[in-house]
Amino acid sequence: MDKYSLKPESVNAICRHMYEAIALSSQFAFNLEQKEMYDELDILKRQTSCCFKVLSETINMLEMGKYNNVNPKVFDINEFVEDIVSACRSRLRKTKIKLLFEPSILSLHVEVDPERFAVCFLNILVNSLANIDREEGEVKISVKPFGRDAMLQIIDNGYGMSVQKATEYINDKDSFSGFAVLKRFCDTFGVSYIFETSQNGGFAISLKFPLSSGSDFNSSQVTLNEGTFSPINMILSKLDFVEIDALY
Repeated sequence: MDKYSLKPESVNAICRHMYEAIALSSQFAFNLEQKEMYDELDILKRQTSCCFKVLSETINMLEMGKYNNVNPKVFDINEFVEDIVSACRSRLRKTKIKLLFEPSILSLHVEVDPERFAVCFLNILVNSLANIDREEGEVKISVKPFGRDAMLQIIDNGYGMSVQKATEYINDKDSFSGFAVLKRFCDTFGVSYIFETSQNGGFAISLKFPLSSGSDFNSSQVTLNEGTFSPINMILSKLDFVEIDALY
């Protein structure tokens, strides 16, 4: 039996209960911040951070199992990345964090499973946004042609992770981290990755996608599923506490 074969209904139930608890904590934290009850807010934030770790690993465990039945589609990576960036920006309206996106001037069609890509990309992006300065934090995302590939690059000015540490994480075969999901995604769809330290000491990652020669492109087929209990929305919920933290 595949070690990632889990009962989806059991894992989904865990995710829903954890997400509902975090959603309630988020509202409670906002009320505490409004009342300037900062000691209580700090305790709640630390407790919720632990909940997020459990939720993230649970989502990733479920995500691994979905690679047994992927559904690749041809789509313009520019448009899809822009949708994800917009979803993140909507959760950061009350912060000073800059989330910049530089699309390619050319349409760049890739062929991967859009939901698997969204979860993989969001794992990287949300972690970058959660680990940068609330006043001067900046994440730059770009899409550009690179020979026969489309290159997606994410650069932040955060606390930085060494290339060695990132490499150790992605090669840990027993992990259910976001790096493990990234590795499974890249191995499945022939995407290559490069870790770097950015010029300002933050973290940078480049993903190279083979350009698709497929003719079945239809942008209307590919949408970002932000349903209440979708993995996308549950990952995005981490940014609600980034926003509260910025106010605090």
